[in-house]
Amino acid sequence: PDIPVQPLISALSIIAESACYEVAAGCAEMLQDVLVKNGDFDSLAGVLEARSQWSDKDEKKFRALCIKILSGVTQAREKSTFAKNVGFDSDIPLEECFRRLRALLALIPGALCHDKTWGFGVVKDVDDFYQKITIDFNRIPGHQMSFAYAAETLELVSEDHLMARQYRDPEGMARLIAEKPDEVVKIALASYGPTSVPLL
Repeated sequence: PDIPVQPLISALSIIAESACYEVAAGCAEMLQDVLVKNGDFDSLAGVLEARSQWSDKDEKKFRALCIKILSGVTQAREKSTFAKNVGFDSDIPLEECFRRLRALLALIPGALCHDKTWGFGVVKDVDDFYQKITIDFNRIPGHQMSFAYAAETLELVSEDHLMARQYRDPEGMARLIAEKPDEVVKIALASYGPTSVPLL
């Protein structure tokens, strides 16, 4: 049966915030065991991320625990390699480590992304053996990035973003530019936020 992971995480966080850290940690560990057995990597990452926000813990020990547990989900081999590439074994803040982990989980084939150097791209392949992601960027198709570098630098692009709309429906965007340029400006501002007129 499906486990209501999010409600359980919320309940455990409330317990931890009530200064009952040992009780919350013990329950979280039981939940983690079940999720590892079920091969539910994504939910397991969610539990550990919630635990990372609890103050009463040995951070160095917790970081090692994250690597050990997430790397041990053999039913999700591709994802299990992510744990060693997001900074748990460094001094990168835990919040950033989990942000990078979420980014890698979202970078599946077909996902849209953006890199400051290479621009807009589409994920083509995720190789857990070589721990690299292949991306077709506009400027350089078939470009490979290590998991660690991709997690650090790539930004996901939502389906309503200007670049995504241009990629998915170039003819529709061309018509919109010709017929309703003001709508294109609104989409651009929603996608990029406030920006200068020359850049726009």
